[in-house]
Amino acid sequence: AHPTGTMGGEWEAAAQAALISAAREHAAEVAREREQARQALRDKAAAEAALRALPDALQRAQTAELALKALEDKVLAETVGSDARAAIRSELQALQPPEGTVTDSASAQAAALAAAAGYEAADAEAQAELKARRALFGSELRRLEADGDSLRETLATAQHLHEQTTSELLRSQSAHTATRSELDRAQDHIAQLEQAVAELRADMCSEREARAAALAANEDLSAQLTSARSSAATAARQASDALRACEARAVLLRLRAAFERAMAAHRDDAAREMRQHLLRLATQWRQAGLSHEQAARATQQALFDQVGQQLQSLGKISALIAAPRAQACST
Repeated sequence: AHPTGTMGGEWEAAAQAALISAAREHAAEVAREREQARQALRDKAAAEAALRALPDALQRAQTAELALKALEDKVLAETVGSDARAAIRSELQALQPPEGTVTDSASAQAAALAAAAGYEAADAEAQAELKARRALFGSELRRLEADGDSLRETLATAQHLHEQTTSELLRSQSAHTATRSELDRAQDHIAQLEQAVAELRADMCSEREARAAALAANEDLSAQLTSARSSAATAARQASDALRACEARAVLLRLRAAFERAMAAHRDDAAREMRQHLLRLATQWRQAGLSHEQAARATQQALFDQVGQQLQSLGKISALIAAPRAQACST
C-alpha cells in the first residue's frame, strides 16, 4: 500500500472517530441538562406545593387553638353550672337541721354559713378542675405550638428551597445557553472537518490519478528498456557470431595458403616444419578466437551493465518526479 494513501485513510478514520466522540459527548451533555431541568422543575413543584399547603396548615392550627379555647370555656362553664350547684345543694341538705329543733334565725344563719361553705367548696373544686383541664390541654397546646413552629420552619425551608430552585433554574438556563453556543461551535467545527475531509478526498483522488499516470509511464519505460535490452543482446550476439565467422574464415584462408605453400615446397623436412608451423598457427588462432569470444562476452556484459545503469537512472528520475507530489499531498 502507498504510504500517503495509508496516512490519508488513518487521518480520515481519526476524523470520523472524533466526530462520533463529539456527537456522543454532546448527546450526554444534553441528557444531563434535561435531567437537571426536570429535577429543578420537580423541586420547584414541591416547593410550590409546600407553599400552597402552608396556609391551610396554619389555618388548621388556628382553628384547633380556637376550638381548644372554646372547649375549655365550655368545660369550665359546665363544671361551675352543674357540679357546683349539685355540691351546694347536697351541702345545704346536709346542713339543714331536723324540723322543730332550731329557731328560724339560727336556721337562717346556718343556711347562710352552709351556703358560703358550699360556694367555697364549689369554687375550690372548680379551681382544681380548671387546673386539671389546663394541665390536660397544656400539652395539646404545646404540641400545637410545636407544630406551628415546625410549620414555620417548613415554610422557611420551603422558601429557601424555592430560592435555591430558582437560582438553580437560572444557572441551568445559563448553562443551557452556554451549551447551545458550544453546540453551535461544535457544529461549525464539524462542518470545517467535513470540508477538510472533502478536500482530502479530492487530493487523494488527484494523487491516485497522478500515481496511475506515473505507473503507466514507468511501464512504458520498462517496456522500452526491455526492448532496448533485447535489441542490445541481439546486436551483441550478431557481433559475436560475425567475429567468430571472420576469425574462422581468416584461419581457413591462412591454413589454405600455408598448405599451398607446403605443397609447393617439395621437401619433407620443409613440409614437416610447415605442418608444425601450421599447427602452431592454428593453436594461436584458436587462442585468439577464445580471447575474441571472451572480449565479445565482456562487451555484452558491459552493454548489460550500461542498460542496468540506464534503468537505475530512470528509476531515480521517476522517484525525483514523484517526490514533490508526495510532499504536496502530505502537506
